[in-house]
Amino acid sequence: AIERGISEVIARVRPGLLAIEEAFYGKDVRSLLRLGEVRGVILAAARRAGVSVAQYPPATVKLAVTGSGRATKEQVACMVVRMVSAVRSPPPADAADALAVAICASHREALAGKRLRA
Repeated sequence: AIERGISEVIARVRPGLLAIEEAFYGKDVRSLLRLGEVRGVILAAARRAGVSVAQYPPATVKLAVTGSGRATKEQVACMVVRMVSAVRSPPPADAADALAVAICASHREALAGKRLRA
């Protein structure tokens, strides 16, 4: 289901880049394993579709959005609201994280002189 869903989104949006946060070790090993499985499915779907993938460590994403690689989730969400005009109030944590990864990728690609398709 995840592969089908991500493949449909890739086909519809045709992104120039798929940005994803690197996995980090938490306290729950079972969750980390499941996250790795899902990441693998997403990366494989992107590869099959010919979409480039950029992966960023959590600290890099936080640094790009807040100026600190040690920012809290709340600080990241607050900055996402400030940076994305369509977002009026702090989004759920997962949505804020996804937007932060997109912002990080956008900044990195701009610095590299690349242009992303929306």
